Amino acid sequence: MSALQDLNPRAEVMGQQSALNMNISAGKSLGDVMKGSLGPSGTQKMLVSGAGELKLTKDGAVLLKEMHIISPIAQLIGQTAIAQDDITGDGTTSVILLIASMLSESERFIRDGVHPRVLVHGLEKAADLAVKFLDETAIDKPITKELLLDVAYTALNTKLRPAMARKFAEYCVEAVLTVRKKKEEVIEEGKPTVYPTLKFSELDLNMVEVLAMQHRSDTHTKLIKGLVLDHGLKHSEMPTDMHNVHILCCNILLEYEKTESESVMEYKNADERAELVRGETDVVDARCMQIVKLKEAVCKPGESFFVVNQDGIDLRSNEILAKHGISAVRRAKRRNMERVTRACGGFAMASAQDLISADGVPNVSCLGHADHVFVEVIGEDHFTFIEGVKDPFSCTVLLKGANKHTIFLLKDALRDGLTSVRNMLVSSKVVPGGGAFEIACSKHIHDMIRSSSTAISGRAQLGATVFADSLLVIPKILAQNSGYDPHETFVELSRKPGCGVMIGGKESVRTYVEEKKEGELISLEQEVNPHTVSAPVIDAKEAGILDGYRVKFNMLKNTAAIVGQILLVDSIIKGGRQIRKNADAAME
Repeated sequence: MSALQDLNPRAEVMGQQSALNMNISAGKSLGDVMKGSLGPSGTQKMLVSGAGELKLTKDGAVLLKEMHIISPIAQLIGQTAIAQDDITGDGTTSVILLIASMLSESERFIRDGVHPRVLVHGLEKAADLAVKFLDETAIDKPITKELLLDVAYTALNTKLRPAMARKFAEYCVEAVLTVRKKKEEVIEEGKPTVYPTLKFSELDLNMVEVLAMQHRSDTHTKLIKGLVLDHGLKHSEMPTDMHNVHILCCNILLEYEKTESESVMEYKNADERAELVRGETDVVDARCMQIVKLKEAVCKPGESFFVVNQDGIDLRSNEILAKHGISAVRRAKRRNMERVTRACGGFAMASAQDLISADGVPNVSCLGHADHVFVEVIGEDHFTFIEGVKDPFSCTVLLKGANKHTIFLLKDALRDGLTSVRNMLVSSKVVPGGGAFEIACSKHIHDMIRSSSTAISGRAQLGATVFADSLLVIPKILAQNSGYDPHETFVELSRKPGCGVMIGGKESVRTYVEEKKEGELISLEQEVNPHTVSAPVIDAKEAGILDGYRVKFNMLKNTAAIVGQILLVDSIIKGGRQIRKNADAAME
């Protein structure tokens, strides 16, 4: 490093061995922090902010975002795991643990004199073999509601208690099936409905509105196949509970419009002033009357009329609308305007003159419809519910919780569940969970190393061995977090292909599969005994413990790439800012 020292004597330089030791230590430390949160039996972390706000969570993405990580390598690993969560909605903690395990296994070979480039070459070959094995063993099943529920429940069971995970799995599946643009499912009598695979562009999760209410408990969370607007009515005379409702979405100014530039109105007496005011209000009143005429033209006895306006509505306009039995909300958010039209039908109007033609024919095509619209007041907040829409392409998940921490936990879990269901509709492939795939993949890579195949030959086998051994960290930590011996569990899983770790004993499985198996518990490989050394194992496919294909695919590719980058760091240089200061001084 003498060359750099000559350029900047104040630069802090760390050599190759020291840099590797520091980077590997940072990765292993991050893995030690996160490993207790893996799986449904994982423990929670308590996060306390500088202001004293408290959060309890075991979601890897939340921990990485909330923890103040100083180490640059730990930040790089954390960003990789967060990207995994953003893409797939699951596998965040698994990515951290795999990277930490690969770094730990690589450290052993590096200390024996193996060059990092040799290990990286083997890691890349092993990752390609693992992805190929994933493609060969992935289960390509027809996309049914039961399969979607299994995938959503597997993703949510690590973040929520089992009862809430089952409830939210149903909400996630129903919400995604509601907002998809392509609804061409195959329905055969006596068989479950099969849904077609979709493209990412055909699934817009932004159409799933998540609205949080700090009210009652989390068990009162519900899915509404319609809309919940965080707006209330601004006039006490307006109806608050309506049935068979015609809905008008518009962006029409129904209030006094101020001039864009400063202006002065001069008048000589009160009559002239009244005439000026009347001229201003007549324009707004005419717009309101156009809405009233449309309502009278389309509404039959027993039907109601509801206006969602993106612009403002003043008191005088509210009085006119209320007098004619019309309810209206003002200053609706732009995204809500789009969601209302997608959920209820119709389209947004920008001019009141287009509501009624010159011949007096009402423009009925612009109107949407809902069976029930009502207003609910919680504390000082007003919410407008639109339910019973005919063919919704938008929906709302109404999250309820007693405190901010509960709402935050539910909101993050819901996002992961929605993402996992969306990815399932895109790929339609699943793999057995509970560590079953990792053990099978590790065995496959070891078999390729021992065989005469030229896929992995020479010293690249060392890196492949690192990759294969690191995969076993997932089932081992799953068993360890459940209170079982990880090595004994690994031996049991190795003897039974396709099986994974059963977390929590028979009862945890019964609570989910009894509905699918009509009350009959699926057969287990061994009885659950609290004194058993190894964790009980179960057929992951039969139990519905399924991970999405994209979760495993991204995990395998990203971990090998990041570990390769970390191992090839030959120096750490801290002095860029000081060099810039010296350069500025030289120019002066």
